[in-house]
Amino acid sequence: MADNPDTVLCRFVTRLPPQYTVPESSYAIPTDSTRLELSQLINVLIGTEEQRPFDFLIDGVFLYASLADQIALQGLRLEDVIEVEYILAQPPPTENVTLKVTDWVSTIIPDVDQTFQLSGGPISIAGTYDGSLTLFSFKPTEAMDDIVGTRLSAYKLFATPAKAICVTQYQDRPLVAVGGYEGRVFCCSVSSDSNTLVGELEYKPLESPILSLASTKAGGLLAIGTADGHVYLHDTMKVSTIERHRPKREEAAQEPFAKRAYTSQRIETEPERLNCAFGSHQRGSDQLIHPFMPNHEVNGLTITKDDACLAAGCSDGFIRVFDLRTKKPLTHILHTSACQCVKYMTTDVLAAGFHDNTLRLFDTRLSSPCVRTFVGHRASVMCLDIKEDSFISGSLAGDLSMWDPRSPIALWTIDCFYRALDHKKDQSRLLACAFAKGPAILHGGSDRHVTMRLLVQ
Repeated sequence: MADNPDTVLCRFVTRLPPQYTVPESSYAIPTDSTRLELSQLINVLIGTEEQRPFDFLIDGVFLYASLADQIALQGLRLEDVIEVEYILAQPPPTENVTLKVTDWVSTIIPDVDQTFQLSGGPISIAGTYDGSLTLFSFKPTEAMDDIVGTRLSAYKLFATPAKAICVTQYQDRPLVAVGGYEGRVFCCSVSSDSNTLVGELEYKPLESPILSLASTKAGGLLAIGTADGHVYLHDTMKVSTIERHRPKREEAAQEPFAKRAYTSQRIETEPERLNCAFGSHQRGSDQLIHPFMPNHEVNGLTITKDDACLAAGCSDGFIRVFDLRTKKPLTHILHTSACQCVKYMTTDVLAAGFHDNTLRLFDTRLSSPCVRTFVGHRASVMCLDIKEDSFISGSLAGDLSMWDPRSPIALWTIDCFYRALDHKKDQSRLLACAFAKGPAILHGGSDRHVTMRLLVQ
């Protein structure tokens, strides 16, 4: 125990390289110390000229209050020696490169060059609100002194927004599945020699706009979430080969509402429909007032890495989980606000963004599944992506945040559009974000640009 009641004994440990280790000893630290003071202390102890920011964890939980408050929150005692782990803090990205596209960006799939065996460096795909699919890349210049964005090609698929994109498979070949407000799913491949889109098949149109898509890793199932509250499953392995058709390439002189692309044949296979109404609020008096009005649009779909479970994030606040082996409901998670996006982190843990500006982490094995709530966004959370032990999310206010599951406070938050929300609101919406090679982050929204931001390692 420290002699001074205003101090606590701490022992600092780390998994960083030897140049960041401090002498093994117990240090008497003032109880009102915050992350900033502890970071300054570590820099003094390791004796480096360059000041590096550090983050701190006590029993695996990030330090985001004073040392005394954090110890009290975690139920520890000031009389004990507290083990504090320190790691290098993740600073916000500094460099960014932008690429103009044809309309609002609805979704982004990064680094498809490995999937389709494309040459010429990292290539990504963006879906836009004019119904187009854009292939683009960010690559260094020949002098290797800068990074430039290049739009490789853009293709008009729909007359309405291309709202959802995912990579699926058909007869052991990768395909890009695109769904839009027309209720159509268009599947195509990317030519490896010319970076052009080649139409493969089109599914029978649904009667409702398509809001989300997901595919199993093995490629056997394609899940489709619609605005009328249904999830449809297509078995991509049971579709017969059809004649190829090249989608119409978008020309600069085309009218905004150019004709959409069609395949020469259409797959009439009826999909299997999952019951996405279980646990719904629409009971009793609600059914009498609006008996046929769906109130649970499927805004997001995600599938576990082992292809065992499918989770559907709905606008009625439910996240409905299905067993893909039996096609039966498995469990559901209820929140008081609409779920806008959802993604599995592990087999049993998923992250979801909500209309109430929060991001939440759920463990489906628990009776009280919400294990952490992340706050800091200024508006509805519209997109998120997960990579290893961290994730990013973006909101309608244009703010992008990076998170560590062990802390409810963001590692960093940046304004992607550098303008006040009350000025030109329609140009400040962040609708898509994704981790990419680099390491980097890709994001886009209503500013009609795809932006790459390099992460500081």
